[in-house]
Formats: sequence, C-alpha cells, structure tokens
Amino acid sequence: MPEGIFSVVRWGHKEPLKARQEAADAVQFDLLLILTKPVIPLFMLISVGQVMNGFISSIFIGHALRKWVPKMTYEAHHLLCCFFGVVHTFLGVSAQQVEEFSNRDDRQILHLAWSWSLKDVMSVMHMCLLGATVTATAALGNEPSFATSFAAGIALRIAMAQDSFRGLRATSLAGSWVEARLLDLGVKLESAEEVVTYSGYGIGDCGGGPFRMLFGDDIAGYAAFALKAWLMAMPLLSTLQWAHRAYRAHCMYREKRKFWKLWRGGQRALLCILGALQCCLLGAAELNATNGALANFWVAMLIGAVGESLMSTFDIRGPVRQVLFVVLFIVI
Repeated sequence: MPEGIFSVVRWGHKEPLKARQEAADAVQFDLLLILTKPVIPLFMLISVGQVMNGFISSIFIGHALRKWVPKMTYEAHHLLCCFFGVVHTFLGVSAQQVEEFSNRDDRQILHLAWSWSLKDVMSVMHMCLLGATVTATAALGNEPSFATSFAAGIALRIAMAQDSFRGLRATSLAGSWVEARLLDLGVKLESAEEVVTYSGYGIGDCGGGPFRMLFGDDIAGYAAFALKAWLMAMPLLSTLQWAHRAYRAHCMYREKRKFWKLWRGGQRALLCILGALQCCLLGAAELNATNGALANFWVAMLIGAVGESLMSTFDIRGPVRQVLFVVLFIVI
C-alpha cells in the first residue's frame, strides 16, 4: 500500500479489477487481527485450558496471520465480516474475564453474555476504516461497504432469535447440540431475550419510542420513516452491487467454465442473499419503538456505513491510519 505522497499520486493499475484484490490483500492483516482478538483467549481456554498473556499471544498470532494465512478474496473478507457480525454477541466476553476464569482452581461455568460497551463503538469505527481504505486504495469508487456486511451479520443474528426461526426442528437440534458441547468445555451461552428484542410487523410499538418523545405523535411516524429510508440506502446499494457481480460471475463461468469463477459467484450470491435479508428486516423494523441492545447496535453499524461512504472519498492512508489502527487494537 503506498504511503508517500508521490506514491499515492502515481497509484494505479493497468487492470482495474485486479486493483480490488490488491486492496483486499493490503488490509487483510488489519481485518483478521482485530476481528479475531476478542475470541482468541476463548479459543485458548477451550483448547488448552489456559490463556497466555495478551501481549505474547498477539505476537504469535500476528506472525501467523501474516505468514501462514493465505490471501483471501475480497468476497471472503465481506463474508468474514458477516460471520463475526453473527457471533459478535455470542462471544460477548472480555479477554480479562477469560484469563481470570482460567486462573481459578475450582471448575466453574464461564457465562458468555453480551452487553453494549465501548468496544462495540470501536467495532463500528474499525469497519468504517477498513472499508474506506479498500475503496480508496482500489481507486474504483464502487466497493460494497464493510460496515454493511457486518450489519448483515447482526441482522441475521436478530432473525435467528425470532420464534419463526427457532421453531424449526433442525435449528432446535443444532442449537441444543452446540450448547451441550460447549457446556462440556465449561462454557455456557447466555441468550438474554431483551438483548435481541426486535420491534416490527406491528409488534412492540405500543409503548412509544424516541421519536414520539422528541416530535410527538403527529410527526413521529414521518421522522422514523425518514431515518429508515436513510439507513436503507447503503444496504440496498450493497445488495444490488453483489447481485450485479454475482450475475457477471455467472456469465463469465458460462463462457470459460472455470470453477473458481463459480466459487466466487457463489460467494457473491450469498452476500446478496444476506443483504436482501437485512433490507427486508430493516423495512419491517419499527424504529419508533423499544428495541433491544442488539438492534441499537445494528442501527449504529448502519450509521457507520454512511460514515464509511463519506470516508471513502478520501485517501485513508499514512500515519493517521496507523495510529487509529493501534488505538483500535488496544481498545478492542
């Protein structure tokens, strides 16, 4: 990634589509290091029963991420953001809690319970910084938003908590099996119902909401609709972009019959489906009502997607970006 002023001016690529992959290669380490940092102590506890010092483990993990993890496609990066958006609330425990638990002599159960904190705000900033860096570095100006992909994972997590999804037999059996295996390892998932509360389809709006408090009953509905339309812009744009790219990959596969084109087309189609699910969930959501902490985090990530779009018009490089990355790594 160019850092000097003249390198930035001369930055370009003979084949613009390959510039997107080079931009993804440039941010892969930053993406993986911060996304995996909160879950590494938990994996250490489950696998070896002990947790090393955070500084020492970060050195080894950073080396492994740089040297041993193969270069991923930019579609895989967005799928990773979706995945961590889903598991973000399941793995809601700090590294300090895991270390304290591993040092106890008596065998107890480690409860994983997510709650809103400063780390979630930093997660929004992390997605905005990465997405803006990729868009500015690729110099194509039409990249799907990283924050939108992470928000799609949160939307999937909210959908998974609905009764229509949890009532499926396959879902119930899979959830019971995972919880039983984790309980054998001394870990229990705490799924607080109030965290995933979702007001939509005419349910949950009888108690009022922030817009009624600010604007009254007459204007509250229009204000909530205006905010929803504003938040819908970036997810809808990203969904259409993934749909178009999935179609292009399908056409190229029909012409050349190469498996990797079919594989990338499948990744793009999956991202399109997750984006469509998010748009449907957002369209049915009632913002002028009482929602859970996870829904509020979802809205914050969607607002971050708009901020990422603004930041993408600038070159997010140089010392400022490096300082922000260090701050995010320390806080998260």
